[in-house]
Amino acid sequence: MRNLGIVVARAASKRLPLKNLKSLLGHPLVAWSLRAALASRLDRVILSTEDERIAEVGRQYGADIRYRRPMPLAEDFAGSEEIAEHALDWAEADEGRRYDVVTVLQPTPFVELSTINACLEEVQVAGCMGCITARACAEPPAWLFRRDESGFATPWLEGEVRGQREHSQFLEKLYIPTGAVYANRVDVIRTQRTHIGRSLRFVLMERERGVDIDDEFDFVMAEAVGRHRGFDITPLQR
Repeated sequence: MRNLGIVVARAASKRLPLKNLKSLLGHPLVAWSLRAALASRLDRVILSTEDERIAEVGRQYGADIRYRRPMPLAEDFAGSEEIAEHALDWAEADEGRRYDVVTVLQPTPFVELSTINACLEEVQVAGCMGCITARACAEPPAWLFRRDESGFATPWLEGEVRGQREHSQFLEKLYIPTGAVYANRVDVIRTQRTHIGRSLRFVLMERERGVDIDDEFDFVMAEAVGRHRGFDITPLQR
């Protein structure tokens, strides 16, 4: 199977402007997932960005930067599957041959190359159509509330929060995507039009490595966790 990796990094982040260029422990945010992808078993890794500054950082860290994402696909609500398919079409036209698996990587900084490889292994060997990264949910859904029109709290799930439901050790283990890796057979992107399709498996990440950066608080937490755990960027493979 031929595997294409697409590191997605737009400039127009609203909650944390230019977050992909922001220095995290001495390296731009986008460089972390890019280096892990380049060191993995992906056959080719391209950077999907509309921004020349991000592209230049990508070049400095070893990325293939000839592809540019069209501006309409860099808007806030552009579909992730459209972004992946456009880059996939470009790569296949550029090489004149097809890919079997497309792997989208978001700038989740502490993903390891072994995690990327594990996702590819699941798709290639386990017979599933896709594999994503996930972490254990820190907040059990059984403890969540919604606020009704009168301002009263009502449980999101039916029933009362009492008895075994009060204790997390008695609750079913649930998982949430980290956003770091979405590996799918090409048919999932082209026909199901999603990154989280049917026949899906997941590779578990440590909570510390599954940090997803959307705002300033996330960034501060990532810096603290990375420094505490001694995380470092993946070396460039020669």
